[in-house]
Amino acid sequence: ALLGKYVSIASLLAMLIVLAQCIYSLQSTESSSSKDQEESNTAKDATPVLRQFSALASICFAVGSQKLFLNVRYELQDKGDAAPVLARSLSIFGLTYIAVVLLSGSDPPSFLFDAIPENTLNRQVAGLLLWGHVAVSYA
Repeated sequence: ALLGKYVSIASLLAMLIVLAQCIYSLQSTESSSSKDQEESNTAKDATPVLRQFSALASICFAVGSQKLFLNVRYELQDKGDAAPVLARSLSIFGLTYIAVVLLSGSDPPSFLFDAIPENTLNRQVAGLLLWGHVAVSYA
């Protein structure tokens, strides 16, 4: 769908705000429960291989399902610019992913959104922003 540049920017900003909310929530809970985390880390030796493959498959699905390549190529006036634009886009996506992983701490929840405490205004706002992002992304 041709939703326009401003709607796409709003969708991206919504996603970035939700990521910031999740990381803030993780940072605030991690500092308050560092002693509990030390005890739980001794019980966890290593992540099973299947769980690591599952996480990798989730990342591949997220990248593949965004239709990034087709959308960028379609939106460009000069189709020859697709390769450098896609390279920049994927680099930004990859760096953002790495930043989220590093800022999430040593024991983030499996669904990052769960880092935001339930029944709070912060979680309701994040849910609304995610709903908007998904609506725009898959329109």
